[in-house]
Amino acid sequence: MYVHYGLKIKKLNLYWSNSLNGNLSNNVNYINKLKNTNTSQTIGYRASFYYEKDEKYSINGYGSFNYTRSNTSLRPDVVTQYWIQSYGIDANWKFRKKWNLSGDCDFRLNRHY
Repeated sequence: MYVHYGLKIKKLNLYWSNSLNGNLSNNVNYINKLKNTNTSQTIGYRASFYYEKDEKYSINGYGSFNYTRSNTSLRPDVVTQYWIQSYGIDANWKFRKKWNLSGDCDFRLNRHY
């Protein structure tokens, strides 16, 4: 499931977007001939922006937060829960006719309970 809303802030020539996502998964496998069912639920939020100036340079950034909870039928007493935070930014500069200079930085933080 995915829900997205974006808008352009005309005075700044900036695009801003927000999104919500959700995922349910169910996986069946066998461990030592025992049937095992893994169940996982994830919900998350993402915000991002995009700015471009006269097709000469652009910058894009985002931040997202996702929460996951999963369990297994062979060990119903063990529930795994964790948060994942992701952040990133990238930039592109166009100079001369066929040259671009680009760079990006992304990082991710995991928090298990």
